[in-house]
This record gives sequence, C-alpha cells and structure tokens, in this order.
Amino acid sequence: MAKKTVIQDRVKIRGIRKRWLVNSMGVVTLILLLAMGTLTLSLWAYYEGSMRDNLSSRASDTARSFSVYTRREYRTAAQDYVAKFPDKQKLEVQFIETDGSLLCTSYGLTTSGTMPGTPDITGAMESGDVKPWTGQDPQTGERIMAVSAPIIYQGTTVGVIRFVTSMAAVDRQLFLSIGVCTLIGIAILTMVYFSNLYFVRSIVEPLASINETARLIADGSYGIQIEKKFDDEIGELTDTINDMSLKIKQSEKTQSEFISSVSHELRTPLTSITGWAETIQSGELKDPGDVRKGMDIIVSEAHRLTNMVEELLEFSRIEDGRFTLSVEP
Repeated sequence: MAKKTVIQDRVKIRGIRKRWLVNSMGVVTLILLLAMGTLTLSLWAYYEGSMRDNLSSRASDTARSFSVYTRREYRTAAQDYVAKFPDKQKLEVQFIETDGSLLCTSYGLTTSGTMPGTPDITGAMESGDVKPWTGQDPQTGERIMAVSAPIIYQGTTVGVIRFVTSMAAVDRQLFLSIGVCTLIGIAILTMVYFSNLYFVRSIVEPLASINETARLIADGSYGIQIEKKFDDEIGELTDTINDMSLKIKQSEKTQSEFISSVSHELRTPLTSITGWAETIQSGELKDPGDVRKGMDIIVSEAHRLTNMVEELLEFSRIEDGRFTLSVEP
C-alpha cells in the first residue's frame, strides 16, 4: 500500500512538472512564433520594397531620358541602349511597343515580338505612371519583379521601358534570414526549457521531501522535523509542518499524561469501593457500625467518581467548543 502511495505521489510530481513546462514553453513558443512571423513579414516587405523602389526610380529616370525621342527615334535609341546596357548580369531591360509586343531586350534568349502580357505593362500605358509587378514570368515560370514606365513624347505614349529582375536572390536572402531567426528561436527555447526545468526541480524536490515527512507524521512519527533550505513560500510551508509536528507530539504527550493521571485518580476510589463491597459481601463485618461506615465510604467514593466523570465530560465539551464559561468575581 505504501509503495502504491509513493508511485501515485511521483506521478503527481511529474504531472506538476509537465503542466509547468507545457504552460511556460507554450507561452514562450507562441511569443517566438509571433515575433518570427512579424520579423519575416518585415524582412520580406523591406527586401521587396527596396528592390521595387530602386527599379521604379531607375525606370522613371530612364523613361524621362527617352521622352525626347519620336517614335522612330525611340526605336533606334532603345536598340542602342539595350546593346550598351551595363547591368546585363543583374537586370533585364525591355522596350515594349504600344501594342504590348517586345521591341528589344538585353536578354538574348527573348525574341522580339513576344508578348510579356503582365499587368505592369498595361497599367503603365493606361495610367501614364510607373507600375511595379511581382509574380511568375509567363514564359519561364520564374518568380520575378518587373517595373514598367511609359515613354511619353509630347503627350503621346510611344513605348514602355521595363526592368525585370529575378527574385531568387531576394528569396534566398529571406530564407537565410528566416533560418538564422529560427536557430535563434530554438536556442532561446532551449535556454528557457532548461532554466524552467531547473526552477521546477527546485520546487518539486522540496515538495517531495515535505510530502514524505508529512506521510511519516501521519503514520505516527510525531515530532519529526524537515530541514529548511529556502526562505520563501516553501520555507514557510516547512516551518508550518515542523510546528504542526511539534504541536502534535506535545498534544500526544499531554494526552498520554492525562490518561495516566486519570487512570491513577480512578484507581483509588475504585479500589476503595471494591474492597469495602467485597468485605461487606463476605459477611465478615458483624458490627452494624462498621457496615454503615463501609457503605458511607462506598457512596463517598462513588460521588467522587461521578464528579470526575462530569469533569471529563466538561473537558470533552471544551475541546469540542461546546463549553460556555460564566466568569464571576
């Protein structure tokens, strides 16, 4: 039975540790996930926004420089610009006709007359403003960012200049940043886990010791004391149980002394009553005076026993809180 109780206590202790760790780790994990989600969105917005702003500024400046050309001059200037474009390894520059077809491009594998058909081109022609777009290239399926700016000559759109760049580098940088953040989050979770484990152990182990001592007290080992190791709530609990153990021991001692005293007090009148009753019963007393004396002693000792019993009943009522004390001078 004792072994079963110990096993149950160990299960309870493990339950406390489990609940503590699950609750604390759950909160920390949720906070980290929210922080990582916010950071990821911020990084994504920063990288993509920076690239979009740079491309938009470059497209706007280049379109402005082409606004001095007529339609025919624009085509010649566009082909010359494409041929001398210095950033072919990073960007693709395209010149689009007003019908949406490709005039020329710095990317050699793309042929003239191709229709890119992305929303930034039509948006730039219709609004007359720079229009960015991010998505999959209809021809290659690659994720790209494109910025189109209309080339306007004397109020007439003669074409569109379009800068295109791959988002692979941005995505790679974003994934790298997320990976670093994930590693940092795992490191934080690990530190929180082990610190919580140490903290829970500092609570659970003293509780196990207190529980074991309380069981010993319940089994009759009154007066046993627990070593106080902490000056906190656990220390206060230790002091309380130690004080309880001493008071129970004192109460047991007092009760034992009381029973011993009562037994001694009861033995004297009972001896007198028994002795005189047996003497009278045996018929050895012939003198009526002696018989009367014996009977008086029996009655007196019986009254004494009655008073003692009444006092015991009053003592019992005092302990039960049913005793009313009437104080008089």
